[in-house]
Amino acid sequence: MATAILSGIAKSLWGFAPNLMPQIVEQNGPVSALSWFVRNMPRYEQTRTALGPIRTHILGTAISVLNGCLYCTYGHAYALELCYLSEHGALFPLDEEQIIGLSKLSEQDVTAQLRQALLAAGLPHEVEVLHRLLQLRSRTVAPLDAHDRRLQHLIDMFTVLNSCGVRGKIPPDQAHDPINRNRLIKQRYAEARRRAAGTEPVTQRELI
Repeated sequence: MATAILSGIAKSLWGFAPNLMPQIVEQNGPVSALSWFVRNMPRYEQTRTALGPIRTHILGTAISVLNGCLYCTYGHAYALELCYLSEHGALFPLDEEQIIGLSKLSEQDVTAQLRQALLAAGLPHEVEVLHRLLQLRSRTVAPLDAHDRRLQHLIDMFTVLNSCGVRGKIPPDQAHDPINRNRLIKQRYAEARRRAAGTEPVTQRELI
């Protein structure tokens, strides 16, 4: 029943029942799993609204890569790709598979690769936020304001989710965002990536 409740909540938000839900219940027990979601999911949704989906998924992706969770990395990297295409009409410099590949690198190299991608994507302000996230994650600084507390909550929340994903060896599923319900943007993204992998460049007009 706990699995059905959590899967139903996620399906109403994202349009599918995530592979992670049964593992969260199995690993933590039904009562603890439900309690954890009641405490954390509304706050996450508030953060997504406050920071915007692109920033939220950049951060969720970065934390998941560093924690070695391929499941969460894919879910949030794919969401980032779709949100970026929807807002900017272009492809993010790294695709979701390339982002997953960053998990094999050191934290320093992961940070460098993400920083380069964010600058290439025209998102220099996100580099500053990513740097702050890494400071908080390393526990070298304490949260100073509401924005820092949002970042700290993402770090703590994804640590739990990533741990479940790694222990359960969960296969990736779909984009962990309401944009996953948008079939048109998913089709546009798949076509854009197909063209980008070929010899013909993707033009701004083709993406729109």
